[in-house]
Amino acid sequence: MTSSGTRGDAPSSPDASPAPAPRTGGPAAGSGLRTASGVVSALVAVGVAELVAAPIDPGGAPLNALGGTVVDHTPDSVREKVIGLVGTNDKAVLFILMAAVAVIVAGFAGRIERRHRPVGSALFGVFGVLAAFVAVNRPRASLLWALPSVIGVVLAIVALRWMIRRIDLFESRMLASAGSGGAVETSSESAVGIDRRQVIRGVAGVGILAAAAEVVGRLLGSSLHSVSAERAAVTLPAPPT
Repeated sequence: MTSSGTRGDAPSSPDASPAPAPRTGGPAAGSGLRTASGVVSALVAVGVAELVAAPIDPGGAPLNALGGTVVDHTPDSVREKVIGLVGTNDKAVLFILMAAVAVIVAGFAGRIERRHRPVGSALFGVFGVLAAFVAVNRPRASLLWALPSVIGVVLAIVALRWMIRRIDLFESRMLASAGSGGAVETSSESAVGIDRRQVIRGVAGVGILAAAAEVVGRLLGSSLHSVSAERAAVTLPAPPT
């Protein structure tokens, strides 16, 4: 008789292996990061433009120039209907609608942007040219009014390219880790997790800097504009004859 102590043991399968840990991230995470990078880049364009426009004229900022042009070319009948619906908040509603459209377009630009296919950057460039053209054609505008849009969009494209490059590296490592298994996969998965956090921190950091530029630009523009208005309102007495 053979040993009876091992009679009740279940046979072990040579192919049995521990199930790999579920991976986080992937194409869906990369797409979300691309969309976020596009929106953050739009915030860079607006924030930097506000900062550059402050010493020139707040009217040269893209949102102000575009919003003023839309208001000027809106028929009176349509304007009266809008005022009847939202009251004196018509300009606030206009800016909210413009911001919503900008977020959608910017998110799409970030989603289609690639390191070797800068289609999203081209969309930002088109916006910059359009905003600069509208700004210099505003009443009492000068060629300097084009600078906020141009500088803002250039830095937005730089920020977008930097963030997209990091996202592409993150996705490349995800694809490389997808075909590995066992301990190698676990090690790669840990590295991917660190990379993803770094990408998110980078996007968030750019967004914080852009928001700060927007706030500082608006405050500085309001301060300089009010000081200029006060100086213009001062009338010196005529010298005695």
